[in-house]
Amino acid sequence: SASGSSCAYLVGALLPPVQSAAMAKSQPVHEVVALLSRVLETRGAKVGFAVALSSVPALAAFLWRKGRKPRAEFLQRQAPLRRRVRVAILGGGVGGCVLSQWLRELFGTDVDITLICDGPIGGRCQLVEIDGQQYEAGAAIISELNEHFINEMRKHALEETFIKGLTFIPFGIFNGKSFEIRSPDPASMLIPQLADFLTDLRVLFRFGFLILRRLTGIARPNDFKGLYALQRKGVTFSSPMDLLNALGSTYPELLLKSAETWLVREKLVSAAAVNELATPGMRSNYGGQGCRDLHAFVGLVSIAGGLASRCFKVAKGNVQVPQKCVERAAATVLQGTATSVRKLGDKGYEVSYSTATGEAMKRLSEAGEASLESCNGGRGRGASSSPGATLESDVVVVAHPLERSEVRLEAVQHAPLQTLGKFRRCVAHFVKGSLRHEYFGGRPPLELMATAQSGAPFYSIGLQFPVTIRTKAEARGIVESALRGEPQVFKVFASRVLSTSELEEIFCPADAQLQFKVVDWYGYPEYQVPQQLQPFVLDSGLFYINAVEQAASAMEMSLISARNVANLVVEWVDAKRGSEADGF
Repeated sequence: SASGSSCAYLVGALLPPVQSAAMAKSQPVHEVVALLSRVLETRGAKVGFAVALSSVPALAAFLWRKGRKPRAEFLQRQAPLRRRVRVAILGGGVGGCVLSQWLRELFGTDVDITLICDGPIGGRCQLVEIDGQQYEAGAAIISELNEHFINEMRKHALEETFIKGLTFIPFGIFNGKSFEIRSPDPASMLIPQLADFLTDLRVLFRFGFLILRRLTGIARPNDFKGLYALQRKGVTFSSPMDLLNALGSTYPELLLKSAETWLVREKLVSAAAVNELATPGMRSNYGGQGCRDLHAFVGLVSIAGGLASRCFKVAKGNVQVPQKCVERAAATVLQGTATSVRKLGDKGYEVSYSTATGEAMKRLSEAGEASLESCNGGRGRGASSSPGATLESDVVVVAHPLERSEVRLEAVQHAPLQTLGKFRRCVAHFVKGSLRHEYFGGRPPLELMATAQSGAPFYSIGLQFPVTIRTKAEARGIVESALRGEPQVFKVFASRVLSTSELEEIFCPADAQLQFKVVDWYGYPEYQVPQQLQPFVLDSGLFYINAVEQAASAMEMSLISARNVANLVVEWVDAKRGSEADGF
C-alpha cells in the first residue's frame, strides 16, 4: 500500500507469506535440505560420507546463486525511426517519471520527452522535514512483490531499509477506549527482547493459526508474475479490465463485491480478523475506506502489499526513484499545469499549459478550496486563468488523476470526465512529542490503528524513522527513547486537519508548544462496489496511466500501468512506420 504506517504488516513475522518473491528466490534451499536429510538418514559413515560428497556440487551451486545480486532489466531498444516521436507526459508522479525513462530505453535519441508537472518530481511520493530530519510524507511502503519498483531501484543502485528487521515496534488495535489487541510493553518486561515473540503469540491465540494463514496466504504472486512476463513480451491492454483478465478469470469479479464479503464468505477469514486486522490497515491506507467500502481487488492489493509480504522503504527516500528516472530520461521538465489537450486530426495533439503551479493532489485552505471546487466541477485549482503556452506532440500521456485535473480533453474519442468520481482526503500530521498515557488508558504502543467503530479522530498513529536511518542501533535508540516518554516524531493519519487542541489531547509537546506539520493529500479514489473503470487508451496516441487507480491505487500499480503505456506507445509507433510522409 502506498502511504500506510508500518503497522500494516504487523503479522508478517508471525506467518511468512505463501510463495513470496523471497521464497521463490530461495527455492534451491529445498534441494540442499533434501540432500542433507539423506546424509542424516543414511546409516554408516562411508555411505554417509559418499552422499555428503555428492551434495557438495549442489551446495556450491546454491551458495553461488545466493551470493549473486539480481541484475536490473532494461527495456529492449526499438529499431531506429526516420524522425523523432514527440511525447508529452502530463504529470510528475511515479508512473509518469518511470515511463519517461522507459521511453528513453525503448527509443534512445529517437524520442523527445516533455514532462509537465504542477509540483515537485515524485507527485504523491515526497519527503517532509522535521527538526533537520527527513521523513516519508506520502507513498511510504514497497512490497517485496513489486517487481517493477525493485527493478528501478537496481538500475539506480538504490538500497532498501527494512525497519521491522532492525527493531521491534510495539503495536496495537485501538477501539476508542482500550486496545482490542496490543503488544506487551517492553519497558515493563524483565526481558524486553521477548516482546516480539509474545506479540506473535497474542495474535496467534486471538485469531488462530488457520485464519492468519488464510489472511496472509491471499496474495497470489504467481498471477502477477504472469502479468509481468506478458508485459516483458510487449503485450498491451486497452483498459484495466483487460489487465485484470490477464491476471486470471476470477479477478474481474473482484470489482463486483466488497472486500468484506470476499474475505468472509469466500476466503473464510473470520469477522474478527477482518474488523481488527484488515479493516484498520485499509482505513489508514485508503483515506478511511474500510473493507465494506472497498471492492475486493483493492482489498487483495492492500493485503498482498502489507500483511502478506515483507515491506520496506528506499534508503534516503522513495522519491529518489522518480527523480533519478527523470534525470536518466533527460526529459524536458516544465513546471506548470496542463489545461487542455486538443486533437489535431492526424497531426497529433496540441497541449496547452499554464505557468501556475500548486499541486492538484494537495488541499488548499478551506475557503480557497471551497471556491475552486464549486467553480471547477470539483477538480483541481482553476489554473486556466494563468498565463500559458502550447506545445505540439505526437503522443500525449495523462499521468495524473483526471478526478483532480485541470485538463480538458477536446475532440478525443473517449473523454471520461463526465463519469469521474472523487478523491478521498487523507491528512498526514507529523507531530514531535510523546503519546499521552491518559488518552489511551495507560502506556500506549508506538504504532496503533483505530477500528472503524472507535470514534477516534485518527485512522492510525505510527512512530517515524528518518529516511537516513540504516543501523539497528539507530532504530533501537529511537524506539527506546519513545518508550521512555521522550519526544519523537509520529505520523497521524486523519480525515481532516486536527486542531492543536485535539493533538495536544493525544501528545505531550516536546517544548512549550506542540510542534507539527501537516501534509493534506487527496490520496486515493473514492471506491465503489461495483467499480467503474476508465480506459488506458483515450484515443489514438492518447493514453491514461491513472486509469489503473480505480482498480487499485499503489505505486506498483502505477508502474504496471506505466509499463502498459510504454508498450502501447511502441505498438502505436510501429503501426505508423512506413513510407508515408508523416510516418516513423
